[in-house]
Amino acid sequence: MPVLFVDSFDHYNTGNILQKYETAGGGATIIIGGGVPHTGTRCLQLTAGIGPTKQALGHISDMLVAMWYNPDVVGLCISIANFLADTGTNATCVQLRINNDGSITVLRSGGSGLATTAPNLIQPGTWNHIALRAKISNPDGTVTVWVNGVQVLALTNVNTTNNNNPALHYATGFIYFANGTSLGTNIDSVYCLDCSNPALPNSDFLGACDVYANVPVSNGSPVQWTPLAGSNFSEVNQIPPPGDSSYVSSSTVGQVDQYNVNDSGVPPGSQINAVQVVLDARLDTGSRSIAADVNGTVSSTSNALTGGYIMYTTPYDTSPSTGLPWSGADFPVEIGPAVTA
Repeated sequence: MPVLFVDSFDHYNTGNILQKYETAGGGATIIIGGGVPHTGTRCLQLTAGIGPTKQALGHISDMLVAMWYNPDVVGLCISIANFLADTGTNATCVQLRINNDGSITVLRSGGSGLATTAPNLIQPGTWNHIALRAKISNPDGTVTVWVNGVQVLALTNVNTTNNNNPALHYATGFIYFANGTSLGTNIDSVYCLDCSNPALPNSDFLGACDVYANVPVSNGSPVQWTPLAGSNFSEVNQIPPPGDSSYVSSSTVGQVDQYNVNDSGVPPGSQINAVQVVLDARLDTGSRSIAADVNGTVSSTSNALTGGYIMYTTPYDTSPSTGLPWSGADFPVEIGPAVTA
């Protein structure tokens, strides 16, 4: 599926970051309310250097990452990276740097500049939508940059491979950056795409999108897992996730739980590009795998559980019930976990 990952930061707190990202980075905090988030109730705030990293999205030859970005000072912004080559900043294939004059420079792994946009595109202290798309290759790599929905740079026939391992013509994830102070750089409504097959929906820039998070509002049918207490849906709709103080459980392959989820908060008439199901789960004993179930259709992506809580994300470019793009008419939708092995 072209949509690889989205994040609103609205359904968890700082202590849950490592359930959704492989590393937390320095100075990473989920900021709640106070007029700070761009959309919803929360956003990510970085006060130091490298932020969280998403490392294992697959071998993606043409990746796009987009986000709302509010920097306190100029500096590095986002990297598309190959974490099989290295970790941290050394994993970078292509990254963006915001300059003092409000321009953006595209950097290759190792810090060499590929090109710079016109000035006065980005101003610290305001929300800006930034998107970076890179085909990872040499000598025919490409880079495209958008700011606030407008394409501001398009490069062709450039080297976009990782400096440490240029034979790998793909990315596996991305890195958030900030060159911040105690005021912090804020990030919200992130989406990441696989653009390698243009025939598929959502395989190019989707615009300056907002991402909304919703939790179950009632039981659907069936509900076959065992709640710790009360109704099944009420055990899994807390923000932030409560860990072992509230949960549903099952050890039976084939059992599913379905909960009604609405589109609360999404402006009426909005285009809904994709839906991502997030299952926050851990293993109790033995071995088990789970998958997302949407309207009775179990995803083919099964997740082997570990002893610690992980947020397993399953994006859907289209409704599995209709095969058509999502719309407001698809909600409420029944979503939940299924035991697959």
